[in-house]
Amino acid sequence: MLLQNKRIAVVSSNNSATANVLEKLKKYDLDFLTAFLGNKQNRTAFIEGQTEKTIQMPTLQQSKEDFVRKEIFRLNQQLDKAFEISNELSTVIQQIDALRLEFAHFENYEKETKGRNSNMSDLRLFLKISTQKLMKFWLTCERQTKGVEKTNQQSYKIGLIEKILLFGTCQ
Repeated sequence: MLLQNKRIAVVSSNNSATANVLEKLKKYDLDFLTAFLGNKQNRTAFIEGQTEKTIQMPTLQQSKEDFVRKEIFRLNQQLDKAFEISNELSTVIQQIDALRLEFAHFENYEKETKGRNSNMSDLRLFLKISTQKLMKFWLTCERQTKGVEKTNQQSYKIGLIEKILLFGTCQ
């Protein structure tokens, strides 16, 4: 940002985060660019610490500046890719957590019902019916379905009479 003559504000709700930035700038002798302005004491210290002394900004030769710009661009691309991967990872973790929760609900349901399923009684009923009786009932329903579809153009639902007929074949 400094190479592009832009201003930078580092803002945080805690002093340790901004102190960390200051520490990194000190490492490169750029701490003179900082101003801790959060509370009144910091603002007063900053204003009283100002001098008439001109600060000489470090400069780079053109060839080094081009290299630094390219390196910054490359590192920014890597950082963008790392953030993208981090976001994808967060999404996958959320999906895994949702699946774990769903599985836990399923396990609880299985424990509560002890493996019982309301459709099992219907299945047992059909297992008692001979295949011949079942085929007869199916063909009867199919004939009635075709007749209803030709006249009403609606889908056919098994009515009470058909259910009674099927129940009668089960006995």
